[in-house]
Amino acid sequence: MKSKVSLGKLERILTPATNILLVAIIGINAHYVINYGSLFLAVFSVIVLVFLIITPLFKPISLILTDQELTVRFPLHALRIPLSEIEAVEPREKYKDYATLRTFGSGGVWGFLGKFHNNGVGHYTAYAGNLRDAFYIRLRSDKVYLLSCDDSKKMIEKISKNIH
Repeated sequence: MKSKVSLGKLERILTPATNILLVAIIGINAHYVINYGSLFLAVFSVIVLVFLIITPLFKPISLILTDQELTVRFPLHALRIPLSEIEAVEPREKYKDYATLRTFGSGGVWGFLGKFHNNGVGHYTAYAGNLRDAFYIRLRSDKVYLLSCDDSKKMIEKISKNIH
């Protein structure tokens, strides 16, 4: 089974708006760097530019489920999770009432990407486009991933069926 990962409504608005704002910041900073030689603004602009280039590379494109593994495809690489390592699959809704803290990553621009902590789940890595379609994958090694795909209910059902 293959399912595409799409952004939610808020993320589809937030992503281009944030990217336009960041490009404007780089442009304004370039003016000050050229005219006043500000090293701080030059370094800041480079960091923002790196963020603009790298972040879309961590946005998942699709989830592919086979009899042996769940693959999360990204633009330049893939995360392969053997089904034998998956302990549980749980819908995000189960833990939505617990406080969640982003420790490193993006909480809406290009989706929900990075490291997070939820009081009900613990620490987890998120590769989700739309939180409405998100679900947790808990591995036997205690790693937890938050993933999403367009047909999440069917994906959760098939993964659950294949791991038990």
